[in-house]
Amino acid sequence: MFTNVLCAAWNIPELARINAGYYPPISAAAALQKERLNPGDKIALISSEAEAMIGRDTFVANLNKLQIISQVTDPDAFLQSSKDAQARTLDMLRSTGAKAALLFPVVVTPDASWNALGGGYFYKPLPPP
Repeated sequence: MFTNVLCAAWNIPELARINAGYYPPISAAAALQKERLNPGDKIALISSEAEAMIGRDTFVANLNKLQIISQVTDPDAFLQSSKDAQARTLDMLRSTGAKAALLFPVVVTPDASWNALGGGYFYKPLPPP
């Protein structure tokens, strides 16, 4: 709750500067603001946090007022799957209306096709086919 009060009082880039190294989701949210996503845009979450409701990983999307509409709950299994399986999964997420995917791996590091946001967070646009 205290973090939410801080977000209302300061803008995200200022929070990122103040909290650099302390709370990575704030720095990741500031980096995500530079991507072409607008408040209300629909995104997919690839995170081990269940139900995409509340938590450290969803906080990045919530700070940017993005709507999480689909989720993959095992990011490391996703990253360890074949490139074809990953592409099919991303196509499925895109078909839900997601404009981008946010990835929060636990152990496995994604390939260079993912944009690093800092603090172990990654982003990939999902342009329409």
